[in-house]
Amino acid sequence: MKLLTAPITRLLGTVALTASLATLATPAAAAPVALVNGSGILTGATGVVVGSVTYNVSFVDGSCNSLFGGCDPANFDFHSIADAIAASQALFDQIINGFGNHPNRIFGCGGIGCNIETPGTTIVESGNTIEQGGRVNLVSGFFAVTGMGGLATFDTTGNDFEVYADWTVATTTVVDTNVPEPGSLALLGLGMAALGWSRRRSTRTAVAMHSGAVDA
Repeated sequence: MKLLTAPITRLLGTVALTASLATLATPAAAAPVALVNGSGILTGATGVVVGSVTYNVSFVDGSCNSLFGGCDPANFDFHSIADAIAASQALFDQIINGFGNHPNRIFGCGGIGCNIETPGTTIVESGNTIEQGGRVNLVSGFFAVTGMGGLATFDTTGNDFEVYADWTVATTTVVDTNVPEPGSLALLGLGMAALGWSRRRSTRTAVAMHSGAVDA
C-alpha cells in the first residue's frame, strides 16, 4: 500500500489541478443587452438566445419585399412559423417585456400598441405573397407572442403600429475577464498542494532507497 500512495496522490493532484484550470477557463455566458438610443428608444438587442443560438436583433422599417430580398424565405433568419414564434418569444421574454407597457419607447412603434414581426415562411394566395411567422403583440392590454401573416408588399415605414425584427447570429469573440470563484481557487490550491506533497514524498523515498543501497 505504501508503494501506491505517491502515484495515487499524484493522480488526484493532477485531476484536481486539471478540473480547477478548466473551471477558471470557462467564460460566463453574456446576458442579453437592450440597445437604447439617446432618446430612450429601444432599437434592438444583443445576446438574445433562441434555443442554443445567440442572436443580435435590430428593429427596422420597410416591407418584407424590401428587407428580405423579395420576401424570399431563403433570406429569412428563421425558416418555419414555429421557429419564428420561438424567436419572438425569446425576444419578448428577454428584452421586450420590460418595455411592454410603453410601446412608444420602441423603435417603429407608438400610440397604444405595436407588433414586432419575425417572418418564417411564405404562402401565395390569389397571386399575392403572404408572409407568415411570429409576432410580439404589444397592443394595449394584450401583451403576448402570436403567429402572424401579412402581405409581402406592406411597408411599415410611416406607421407606428408595426416594425420588423432583423436577426443576425452573434459572432463576437468572448474574452474571459471574470474573477475566479473562491471554489475554483480552492480547487486549484488543493491540486498544487497534492502535487507538491507527492513530489516531496517521492524525493524522500528515493533518498531512503539510495541510503539503503549504500548501507548494504
